[in-house]
Order: sequence, then structure tokens, then C-alpha cells
Amino acid sequence: MNVDLRKCLQEIRYDGQYMKATEDNRRRHGQVSLGHRIFPDGAAFGFVRDLAEPGRSEVLVSDRLDANARRIIEAADTFFVASYVDRDREGWQVDVSHRGGRPGFVRVDADGGLTVPDFNGNLFFNTLGNFVINPRAGRLFVDHETGDMLQMTGTVEVILDSPKIAAFEGAERLWRVRPEKVVLRGNALPLRWSLLEGGMSPSSLMTGEWSQAESRLKVAAKARTWRRFCVKRAIEESSTIRSSHLMPVDGGAVIPHLAGQHLPIRTAGHCGDCRTRIVSGGVSYASEPSYTVADNEALICCSVPAQTDDNLQLDL
Repeated sequence: MNVDLRKCLQEIRYDGQYMKATEDNRRRHGQVSLGHRIFPDGAAFGFVRDLAEPGRSEVLVSDRLDANARRIIEAADTFFVASYVDRDREGWQVDVSHRGGRPGFVRVDADGGLTVPDFNGNLFFNTLGNFVINPRAGRLFVDHETGDMLQMTGTVEVILDSPKIAAFEGAERLWRVRPEKVVLRGNALPLRWSLLEGGMSPSSLMTGEWSQAESRLKVAAKARTWRRFCVKRAIEESSTIRSSHLMPVDGGAVIPHLAGQHLPIRTAGHCGDCRTRIVSGGVSYASEPSYTVADNEALICCSVPAQTDDNLQLDL
């Protein structure tokens, strides 16, 4: 049986108030009162999975992430997060929601913390609003194939200004999570799921990966230096316009640019299209061009007047 979790997530997105068990609440509600609202969130980053059988559970409790916990997080394409705010007499304002992305979108850092890219959602900001007032959260990761469930609680820092935000495709902000209690329940999930071919949502496919983000950060650090590109393909737009699609020779990531942004380009003398005749004087090159020219010719794209020559004339 196939189940579309994107539809299920529309039903389980939960936001509610947990009323403290005061004497008045006990009289009116027995013990506590629980109200809830459903928001259309999480479906954009959901997945289609297939159903399988349950297993047996064992529980491991720790204050840090072990190898199995890291494995679950680093392979996860989804997790659930719970947050709350204590509104005194009004009770606890509780929010439980879903987050998703490409597998491994949650990064396990060297200090055992987690970094989570936060993508665009329903614009209610219930989770983030709770974090700002009460920076604590519970998180649930599920290994759908083995049935293992990883629960953790700890503190959260919302990061609004960082180069990593721009480097990670689709991220609008980051969370920095520091686990304090980690509970790993082996075989706890009563069902098994497998990701179907084409089961990832289009929204998740539009997000980035940490390897790509790290590559972009390295490239950004060299933004004021020259970098070699080659023409991947050329398109004849019209009889007078030709568009060239460039790719970096080093195979690294490309820094995102703004529409209309000016980018200086320096060609390296490969094609010879700018070759011209030297009328008088001489030229020199910072590096030897790959295109061979005659002694009385120069490549305008990459040549400069010879240091000892004050009378350079070219036949333009």
C-alpha cells in the first residue's frame, strides 16, 4: 500500500494550548484542556513512501549523539519539531510541525550540535516565534526503513545573519541546535516505509546540500580573485546575439548573483578572435596565451604594452 505523506502532513500540523492543571481546569475539564488548530504546513517538503511491517523496541538514553544517532540524522530527509511558550495563566502555547529537505539537510557539527536550514513555509512563524521567546525544542527523527526513532530535547539558537544562509540553496535562516537529552528507540516505529521512485517533493528538490554550501563558501572567500570558466554551451539567440553558458573549470560551486549584476570577465587568449596587427611597438602577456600569433600580431584580450615601449600602435 502506498501512502502520500504530503497529504498526511496537512492533517497532523498541530498548534495548541496546553492549559495548566489548576483547580478551575480540573472542575471544567477533568485534568487539563487541550485545544488545537491545523495549519497547511509541511506538505511542500513531504514524500511518498510505501508501507511495511512493525518490529520490537529497545531504548537507549544519552546526553550526546552516538554513531547510530548520527547515522539517522545524516540520512534523514524529514524530522518533526515541538516548541512551546508558557503564557502564565493562559497556559502553554504549543506548536508541533514538520521540516523536510534533501537527505542530510540537517548537519551534525563537530561539537555534537546540529545546524538546520530553515526554508520558506506557511508564514505563520509559530515555531520560530516560540524559539525567540523560549529557545527550547523537542525533535523527532525517524528511520523509516529500520523503524528506529530518535528523540532529543535541547536549546535552539535562531541565526538570521550568516554567510551560510546565502550559501545553502533555499535557506532563509538557520537553527543551531544543542542536544541535552537523546533517546534512541530501536524498532519503535510500528510501520516500515520505503521511499518510492520520484517520491521526493519538487520543493525539496529545489533546496541545496551542505557539500554544495561549503563549496560556495570557499568560492565566496575568493570572490575578489580571478577564476577560470569554460563555455559549456552556446546558443544563437539571433543573427547578432550569441549567449554562452559558462561553468567553472575547477568543478566547484557558483556564487549566486543578482539580476543585472556586473561581472568583470577576462579572456585568456584561447580563440584568437581578438587578434590584431601591431603597427609599431610591442606587447607582453602575463601568461603565455594558448593561441599562437605572429610576431607582428597581438591578442587584445590578454596583452599589455611592453614595459619598455611607449609607442604602441595597433591596427584596429
